Amino acid sequence: MKAWIMLTRPPLTFLGFLAGLATLRMVNGLDSLGILALLVCGIGNMAFNIQNEIQDRDIDKIKKPSKPIPSGQVDVKKAETLYLLLLLLSLILLSTYYYYSLNTLASFLAILCYPLSAFYNIYGKRTGVLGNIVMSSDYGLVIAFLLETKNKLSQYWMFPIGFALLTFAFNICTQYQDIPADKVVGSKTAAMQLGAFSWITTVVASALASFFLNLSIPYSTSATCFVTTAGFVMVAGCSLIFPPESPIVQSTVEWFCRIIGRLCLIFSFFLLLVGV
Repeated sequence: MKAWIMLTRPPLTFLGFLAGLATLRMVNGLDSLGILALLVCGIGNMAFNIQNEIQDRDIDKIKKPSKPIPSGQVDVKKAETLYLLLLLLSLILLSTYYYYSLNTLASFLAILCYPLSAFYNIYGKRTGVLGNIVMSSDYGLVIAFLLETKNKLSQYWMFPIGFALLTFAFNICTQYQDIPADKVVGSKTAAMQLGAFSWITTVVASALASFFLNLSIPYSTSATCFVTTAGFVMVAGCSLIFPPESPIVQSTVEWFCRIIGRLCLIFSFFLLLVGV
């Protein structure tokens, strides 16, 4: 059972749920339709996390051999079945949402997320920066969908842009750690394509852009933005000093990226939830 739970990538699933919950809280959208929209996003997120695990199984054999699929704890065919079932359930819930809300724009924004997620999982790590742009846009559209469930997208249109930029920055940080394994399997990630100085500039610029975008939203606060931005700057600075092949990356950078970076995001969403 634990292996199947890990297949859904619980940290990403939790972060996605927390981000969606904070977004709905921001616009007073925690009603029945809002919860239904959150389930659409949450189950869809789990489905595409599983698809990502399936697509990355060759990389994971090198980088993370203990994960469910490369370790043999979960069969690929069964993982594909679970992915399709969760995807179907998400689409059914989205149809139900549209039936009761008749919100065409919100439903259209949600529909766009499905092909973008699939594109990133299948082609994203072979298309460099383009793959990251697609994935980040996907996350931004999820936030836009949740905002539009309360017809608030026109008012908070900068929030999904800021969230997409944060996602872009965070993804480059995590890809940087996987450069050695990605080289072996022939991937072409944004971190590899941009190079050390270019990608570090992109990470810092994305984090700062998100800081100012979110700062312009009345509900957001300087504390929220500062915590998030500080996490990315720490990761960026550490990664600039040590190349991915360095042994210290396996401890220092990975610790910063996977622990500190995510804790900063969680704390930021928590601040949004409580309205600080």
